[in-house]
Amino acid sequence: PELPFILFTGKGSEKVASEAISTGATDYLQKASGTDQYTILANRITNAVEQYRTNQSAVELERIHALASKVKQTLVRADSRQILETRICEIITESDPYRFAWIGEVDPETDEIRPRSSAGTDDGYLEAVTVTAGQASTGQGPGGRAVQQRCVAVAQNVQEDPEFDPWREHALERGFQAVAAIPLEYDETLYGVLGVYADRPYAFDETETDLLAELGDDIAHGIHSLEIQKQRRKEQQTTRELQQQSQKIIRANTVEDAAQTAVEIAKETLGLPVSGVHLVTDDVLEPIAVTDEVVEHLGKEPRYDRNN
Repeated sequence: PELPFILFTGKGSEKVASEAISTGATDYLQKASGTDQYTILANRITNAVEQYRTNQSAVELERIHALASKVKQTLVRADSRQILETRICEIITESDPYRFAWIGEVDPETDEIRPRSSAGTDDGYLEAVTVTAGQASTGQGPGGRAVQQRCVAVAQNVQEDPEFDPWREHALERGFQAVAAIPLEYDETLYGVLGVYADRPYAFDETETDLLAELGDDIAHGIHSLEIQKQRRKEQQTTRELQQQSQKIIRANTVEDAAQTAVEIAKETLGLPVSGVHLVTDDVLEPIAVTDEVVEHLGKEPRYDRNN
């Protein structure tokens, strides 16, 4: 049995004791006369329960360490944010008592936390619910609180938590009994929120929430590193394109051709749609090449007179 079981019986023999232990009994005690037997029984029960709790704690601690180890390995190996986030959700849902996990990002215009990656038993949950980070009722659950307070937020009992009312029906239909949300923040930048759903109430004790907080920090750092790498690759690519395209300016036959090429490079490669090249003529800056966006914005090709 999963729970401690002590056989307290009037029959006493080594055979009975052996059979009881072999079939799963935690301990065996033969009834006797007097009241001392009840003191002994109480001590046996206390010891059995304490041993059971110790064993359970050891199992939980081992599970937590295994989960943390897998997450750290993923952080080292992932070469894109999408792969990292998806694999993190998969790893979490492979560990009991978690049934479902997702990572969302806050939409700054609507405050809605929009899913980016997920894994586990979903059954359309994310399509059925709305989670926000604002002051509405949809922002008062674990996800919204995690964003607002920048710490792990928990609904320990979905069935009874009044703040979980907007999502209760959909959660219980899928066996979600407790929920934790972890902000993915690094250096004051919030990269998203990790939601973790468990199949039993009160699944997130202090040890569990401390682990999730630590994992949140590690995941956020991993996302930050991948974003930096992505930005660096983009900058390197831009530099290569500029080096290649600068040859077009060098090979241009006229000043006008060189100027037109320069504005096209500024628009297409550097992402500067409002660009132009002017030449100094006496005290006037005359436009020789401008993008269409300049004309749309100003209504004409700009000309600048030093005296005006």
